[in-house]
Amino acid sequence: MKLRVCVGGTFSPLHRGHRALLRAAFEWGDEIIVGLTTDRFAEEMRGEVVSPYQERYGELRRYIEENFQKPYKIVPIDDPTGGGAVFSEKLEGIVVSEETEETAKWINEERRKRGLKPLEILVISMIPAESGEPIRGRLIRRGVMDREGRIIRGHGL
Repeated sequence: MKLRVCVGGTFSPLHRGHRALLRAAFEWGDEIIVGLTTDRFAEEMRGEVVSPYQERYGELRRYIEENFQKPYKIVPIDDPTGGGAVFSEKLEGIVVSEETEETAKWINEERRKRGLKPLEILVISMIPAESGEPIRGRLIRRGVMDREGRIIRGHGL
């Protein structure tokens, strides 16, 4: 039996922490569903404008194609249900960062309410930037750090 796992995010921009999250999903699962937040939901959830969905989709697809050889699908996430993770009977696991572990627990609670088996949760540590703080897309978009977590001169945390 193939293990079907999901992972999700905004991936704006795709950085070292996201790559670790994706690597964990592809190492653990046999088939991977990658949820990508829509522009509307990303703005609603984060309160920030991110790169357009098609741009993020293209970068994510290229990264996956270049680095992994397992079946995958990228699906839009347009609400808190995680691109259908709450409703899918086919999923068995979810990969999250420490920051989003509570979301995975909420998804499992919603699954239980619907009579579905809870997902196994794999939590990975946040990847630290040079400063020791986690790498974050919003800090990259603001020019504070690069995608690898290196602090850009003139900025501090």
